[in-house]
Amino acid sequence: MSWRRSGSKGQIPQLFIVLMALLVIGATLFLGLKMFNTLSSVGCEANDAAFVRDIKTLLDENAVYGTRATVTLRPPCDAVALCFVDVRTVAVPPAEFKGNDSVITASVKSGVKTNIFLQGREKTAPQGFDERIILHVPEKDLCVLAVGGRFSFRAEGQGRTITVSMP
Repeated sequence: MSWRRSGSKGQIPQLFIVLMALLVIGATLFLGLKMFNTLSSVGCEANDAAFVRDIKTLLDENAVYGTRATVTLRPPCDAVALCFVDVRTVAVPPAEFKGNDSVITASVKSGVKTNIFLQGREKTAPQGFDERIILHVPEKDLCVLAVGGRFSFRAEGQGRTITVSMP
């Protein structure tokens, strides 16, 4: 009389096949998610470049004297606010300047020629400099929050300058 269960030899190869299938599926999912994240970050960088170009274009369109328009822009990736600093403040930084963010404050106080900033959830990044931007209150920065997936601000052409304000 044999004490072996019938079919016990066949269970080890089946277990090996199932484990290998799980390993292949897990590796595929891991590599797929990693590739998705890489492509997503490359897409965000491309959106940032297009965003800077869009800002410059919209400022150019609204620089003509007497032009008044509410400008609407779609924010890139994780942007939550678009901030402007008066060009007069960048040229001669006042000692009491306090920006909306430590990066903006440090940039202005150190004399860096940047007056357009994009605030994300985790960081603030300088986006460029436009020598025509002026604000109603030059000692402060103006940050426009993204509402409904859009930045919306008012641009008023003064000829040589553009007054940026809230809509």
